[in-house]
Amino acid sequence: GFATTSSAYMRHFFSPSCIECRSVADAISRDHELDHHYIGGRFHLRDAVATGSTITVRFDITSIEIVTSTGGYVGAEVAHNGYREAVSLRWLRSRWQVSEMAPL
Repeated sequence: GFATTSSAYMRHFFSPSCIECRSVADAISRDHELDHHYIGGRFHLRDAVATGSTITVRFDITSIEIVTSTGGYVGAEVAHNGYREAVSLRWLRSRWQVSEMAPL
């Protein structure tokens, strides 16, 4: 979503019950409607450990800057290294979907 400023593709991978997923997707959609784009925000998965239907993931994400179509500054987020989240999955409509994500 950060690379394309489109949340369409990512919405296939989470269920409506995932509040954090919807929040990120909705923010990306708002920025798209405002003709904003992102600089940075690249994701690197360090590891993932599954326990039943929950996966603990650890990842790095580079800093991100939100800019207008003319390059004007809108906002930013600092980089995160070794960030951890618990990702809960459920089988729905013949595929696994994220049902919840929460920082650890």
